Amino acid sequence: GRVLRSLVDDMTWEVKVLKKVVDATYMKVEVPLHRPPPFVVEDAVVIPPNQLPLVTTRPRFVVIGAGKTGIDAVLWLLDRVDPTRITWIMPRDAWLLMREVIQPDTILQFAKLIISSVSRVASLQECMDKAERIGLLDRLDKSVEPGAFRCATVTRSEVNELRRVTRVV
Repeated sequence: GRVLRSLVDDMTWEVKVLKKVVDATYMKVEVPLHRPPPFVVEDAVVIPPNQLPLVTTRPRFVVIGAGKTGIDAVLWLLDRVDPTRITWIMPRDAWLLMREVIQPDTILQFAKLIISSVSRVASLQECMDKAERIGLLDRLDKSVEPGAFRCATVTRSEVNELRRVTRVV
């Protein structure tokens, strides 16, 4: 069997593989847990997001990155610490895909929204702006033009929660 370990407490589970183990490493995605940070760190403790449950007593947190992992880390922290203790290093603001429009029961509406956002537009910028107006996309800071779209999917309440972090670099 294989053993799974909880990242929140000391619980473990032994699982029996019934058919096969799928190796999803072929994309060669680098997970922060498995490599040192690609930058110099002085006077700080650097941990991957899955070790956050072990360090909530720290006075400050710096989350590096604004992709889905960074977003999830910030949301996790916001459930446990005051937003003033969080600094978020966001290299580029990104467009966020609204989870409410891509649920199984709304998939046809989602397709219509996509078609609507790309029809009769003259540029990519106009397309993204239209997608935002019709509720397909959102952004954290309305005064900043997003420079990326990584398909990070969030709910409207999560967007509002993320906006509580005011120390954004």
